[in-house]
Amino acid sequence: MKFCTCVFALASCLSTPNVMAIAHNVHVDVAVIGGGSSGIHAAINLKDAGATVVVIEKKSQIGGYAETYINPKTKVPANIGVILFENTQTVQKYLSRLGVAVAKHNPFKETPSTQMYDFSLGVAVPAENRSEAVATERAMAAAMQTYSQNILSKYPWIDQGYHVPYPVPQELLLPFGQFAQQNNFSAILPLISQLNWYPGNIITIPTLYGIKKFGPGLLQSVSSEFLVAASGDT
Repeated sequence: MKFCTCVFALASCLSTPNVMAIAHNVHVDVAVIGGGSSGIHAAINLKDAGATVVVIEKKSQIGGYAETYINPKTKVPANIGVILFENTQTVQKYLSRLGVAVAKHNPFKETPSTQMYDFSLGVAVPAENRSEAVATERAMAAAMQTYSQNILSKYPWIDQGYHVPYPVPQELLLPFGQFAQQNNFSAILPLISQLNWYPGNIITIPTLYGIKKFGPGLLQSVSSEFLVAASGDT
């Protein structure tokens, strides 16, 4: 099938992806709407498979949430969107295809400098003392093992899109907090909340979305290392 489209910002997935502005009709096999990471990943795979492709993006640059601000005076990059990437074969292949040099990093293994707040009470959460921190680390390690062995192994399709069985298993419709409590992994809910896209109370969302976000790739990266752009510019 051929598409005929008139666009003003086009990311063209050539052998070396680049961006060009056009204002005329383009005849291609596939038009991808949106130049975020998913759109670019799809476009490159289609291009490599032999299709002609355009990516239609409303911004002046591609990347979506992988956006970097570079201070015009110091030239120091500051990532204002995506900072970490899951350390999986899919991501490794994708970044390699784009020619992005990567390094490995895990901020969760560093001494935490984050101040936690209880927004329901409007107060800061006191920092744990050493013995409390050790107990929390042990509880989280046990919870991650339980989560991996009992939850992710039960739903191996969870990291492969939304090919959800019908009917949807009833437990996947439970509030995520209730499901976590029933399955003994409540200790990692604060961690999942830090990594999750959901801006509200994570314990209230359906379990399907909770475990979909914290899938095997993310769990593996949290347990070992994430990928980051070696340049510091995502």
